[in-house]
Amino acid sequence: MKEPFPVFAAVSIQTNSLCNLKCPFCFYGQYPGYNSREKIASRLVFRIIDELAALHFSGRVSMYNLNEPLTDKRIIRFLKYAKKRLPDCFHFFSTNGVLLTPALLDTLLPLVDHLRINDYGNLPPLHTADPKVEISVKRDFFSTAANNRGGSLRGLEAASVKGTGPCANPFGQLVIMPPGVAVLCCSDGFKQLVMGDLRSSDIRGIWWGKDFFTVRQLLADGRRGHIPLCDKCSVAGGGFYDYFNRPAVFQEIIRKVKDQVYIQIRSV
Repeated sequence: MKEPFPVFAAVSIQTNSLCNLKCPFCFYGQYPGYNSREKIASRLVFRIIDELAALHFSGRVSMYNLNEPLTDKRIIRFLKYAKKRLPDCFHFFSTNGVLLTPALLDTLLPLVDHLRINDYGNLPPLHTADPKVEISVKRDFFSTAANNRGGSLRGLEAASVKGTGPCANPFGQLVIMPPGVAVLCCSDGFKQLVMGDLRSSDIRGIWWGKDFFTVRQLLADGRRGHIPLCDKCSVAGGGFYDYFNRPAVFQEIIRKVKDQVYIQIRSV
């Protein structure tokens, strides 16, 4: 059956719920107890990667979302498997770098296409000239952070206004969080809008399912206020990187969604 909507341009798989920092612009810094032992079971992570391969997915893969991925001792195994099963994808990895050692850095680099190291003032000495590595200095990030994560983060002056427009994230990004649920977008840190559960469903059934369809149609119709998370979010229309770079594609998708009738896609 032909899918009625394009596949996502990017997927983020958050394998655990831990971070080793408590930055003031993040869930981990603003909410005591946000750290938890909740994680996605290893077998489910491997199955998700296999499903992506079956979809011939060739977009961006990120093995993290809101967490610090190096706190998961399984992460190298997951990265190796993703690189093997998804050779045509762009493997993007981001870390605060606190847990990085020269040996771990040497292990990571062959497994990713881009490694972003966020320097919040806790970065150990790292010496590399590899062009894959980007060191992003964010020591004063609290004063410039503009994403209030669906209204969940407080005290961000630049994020005090509501965003407008049909944000592209639900149109082009699949975000999976522990224990294996797909959420509305990368800002849904409290899993307020669960689009489906990979423990009992599959990627096809979720991405082309009724919950995502409803959200997309509300956004396309300009009814952002009908989605609580989107109504309070500071992210303006545009959204994820693929649609920032291809605004004409995003606008065409919006036009089609406005006139689209929901079609149930069978799970495989």
